Amino acid sequence: MTLWTRRELGFLAGLAAVRTLRGDEPALSVSGVDPLKVRVASAGASAMFYYGLFGGDIVPLSNSTFPDSPQADEFFLKIGAPPFPYLILSRIGSGESTGLDHFSLLAGDLLAARSTLARNGISLINPGQGLWFRDNGGTLIELMTGSTWGLQAQSMRLPVPSNLRSLRPAFETAALTRIHLRALESSASFYGQLFGRKKAAGDRSFTCGATVLRLSPATEAQTPGLDRLVIAVRNFKPHQARRILQQRGIQLSGSRHEVLFRDPDGNELELVAA
Repeated sequence: MTLWTRRELGFLAGLAAVRTLRGDEPALSVSGVDPLKVRVASAGASAMFYYGLFGGDIVPLSNSTFPDSPQADEFFLKIGAPPFPYLILSRIGSGESTGLDHFSLLAGDLLAARSTLARNGISLINPGQGLWFRDNGGTLIELMTGSTWGLQAQSMRLPVPSNLRSLRPAFETAALTRIHLRALESSASFYGQLFGRKKAAGDRSFTCGATVLRLSPATEAQTPGLDRLVIAVRNFKPHQARRILQQRGIQLSGSRHEVLFRDPDGNELELVAA
């Protein structure tokens, strides 16, 4: 099965599984976003890129999204201190493409969450393996009781490559503060009701604990997925940050007052003041 067919099926499954949430139903109690998993062409190259810029704790693993999925080389990277999200950089498998794999929402009471999803006609994926579902654009979401950072099984851990240990990060990173997702026009209403918030017209930002989830409308040529990561750094000076990135051969975009660039897989990153 080709990837575009798989993505298309995921999109259709999300549309079939999710109907508009009823405003009179209790919403999910969400305290954060953690983690965010991104499929990359080379887990090692992406780890070098991110760790070289932002540092943080890093854990190499052989892991998979679901227990019955093929294992892949992954790097768990903590950008900033808790309670901010960590990234999972996962090498793509045969026939796969780069992009967002899934993100997790921290919902303390999974029994209540399961009941809320069921009442609103949201079908679970692999019900025996946790609470997984798709939003109305097909994006895969997991509900968890808490962050799994630091709980990875010792038997799964791989040695941290020496070329990573020797890197000196370019920035003093405070947090991954915002996650921008490309989404359908109707997704703002879906997420607003999912989180139990009445949003003003045009408002597409949702605060999940210490992280802001921002929805950006996808064009007809785009599929829903990851749009941008916003990372806060200490002692931030735009001109200085731009110079550091240019010295590392990283192409910049935006105005001279912005620090916008892309990772090796084309995901857009933005640096802001902590």
